Amino acid sequence: MNPTKGYSEKAISIQELFVLLRRYLVLIIAAGLIGGIATYCVYSFFVDPVYEASAKMIVNSRQEQTGSVTSDQITSAQKLVDTYGIIIRSRKVLEPVSMNLDFTTDVDRLASMVTVTSVNDTQVMQIAVQSTNPDQALQIVEQIVEICPDIIIDAVQAGSVKTVEPAYLKKTPVAPNTNLYTVLAAFLSMVVVIVVVLLRFLLDNTYKSEVDLRNDLELPVLGVIPDYEYCMKQKNGSKERKYYGEA
Repeated sequence: MNPTKGYSEKAISIQELFVLLRRYLVLIIAAGLIGGIATYCVYSFFVDPVYEASAKMIVNSRQEQTGSVTSDQITSAQKLVDTYGIIIRSRKVLEPVSMNLDFTTDVDRLASMVTVTSVNDTQVMQIAVQSTNPDQALQIVEQIVEICPDIIIDAVQAGSVKTVEPAYLKKTPVAPNTNLYTVLAAFLSMVVVIVVVLLRFLLDNTYKSEVDLRNDLELPVLGVIPDYEYCMKQKNGSKERKYYGEA
């Protein structure tokens, strides 16, 4: 027999877990609703949406005199996308863009708005600009597409860059994803409440019934002292039901 067994460890069965969560179901759902609604309101009314404008350009490596294109040349052009991306985001390109558009934005800040990626590992690269001002994003892409080809060819001294899709602005914001954040916030709020409920249960070392005494202390229960107020309520309730003719 181990009298301290109930204080050193406490387990919870699936049935007890289900009963415990059902007892606090209203609180759990309320926490989820509050967390979700609060997050939705924050992102809908206090966070500016981010728009994206993009353009696509094809990267060509230097061809042989025959004019045929080999697989090695295509691979070389794909690798050039990373090089061209560095050049496009450099001051040599972005400073003229900033001057032409009369931007007061720092060039480093402007570079953080620009991304250059390869489209499905092909020779095509996508130049994208994200900004809370949709017109600004579109103008930056247009200027980059106009300025960068000559600078790239002059810097690399090989190959060429041509526009295959002009600057285009997406009508819907690309960020933030309000619906996703709302669902995540609601889920996390419910998880937090569930964790708190479980911790309170597991850290509670008081005995709730004679069953706990028998199971934890392995001692026989000689008697149970009833709750006087509870018994009186049950007695009064029984009289009232008989008075009104209820079974």
